[in-house]
Amino acid sequence: MIDRITDQLIAADVPVCVYNYVTQLSDGLQCAPTPLAFHAGGKLVVHKPIDAPGQAMINYLTKTFRIADVIQLGETPGRNTGNLAAVFDDGSKRMYACREGEGVAPEVQAWAEAVGYQPVPLAVTEEDGRASTDMASVLFLGTGFALVCLDALRSEQDQDTLLDDLVAANRKVIAISYAQRKRFITGIMEVATHYGEPVVVLSETFHNSLLPGQADALSSFATLLPVSWDEAGPWGAGISPAAFFTAVSLEKIVS
Repeated sequence: MIDRITDQLIAADVPVCVYNYVTQLSDGLQCAPTPLAFHAGGKLVVHKPIDAPGQAMINYLTKTFRIADVIQLGETPGRNTGNLAAVFDDGSKRMYACREGEGVAPEVQAWAEAVGYQPVPLAVTEEDGRASTDMASVLFLGTGFALVCLDALRSEQDQDTLLDDLVAANRKVIAISYAQRKRFITGIMEVATHYGEPVVVLSETFHNSLLPGQADALSSFATLLPVSWDEAGPWGAGISPAAFFTAVSLEKIVS
């Protein structure tokens, strides 16, 4: 499955670096790699304690890409930092994250401070009324556009804050529904071909859920590449193939 998606990216003329990361869970199944995030200025953020396979991967990345700083964020007992998914706007240095109390979660605040972004707390609500901790499931920022589940932002003030920012950044807003969000959540990323042409990689089910107007608007900014993000794999519950792919915008070191 991972190989098939990799082949699809290569066939679309997207440059791909493959790293063979293998670590085992107690039941013998492979698990997803150490969560990483790349940021402007060559900063690499690691969200969990680094095990031996994770350190080997980081060593590979620092030899392959121009990384200025590796930042390891600690974990709070009883908290799943991986679920506190935030969305970054490199142009405005703003970090959109789910509101917790009057601000954002301590882990998210530490993340923002580590990379020099201003956190923007927004109250995200599930369809059944529960609070959500996953901003990345309701907002995706691409080149010139933004996918947003506005229904999940029930505060008019939060909607206005976000929409004002998107307009200021000259991004076209493409609204998606709660039902589409459930398909969108499995993973979406923007990459580029060898020639710098943007490609949006998204799940096949989310792609199939797009209305004609949504698909036309999205494809006016980038080529759409549907892949099998949704298929179950041997990595444990809740881990999709998307966990094994990361868009890297850093300069590659030419040997």
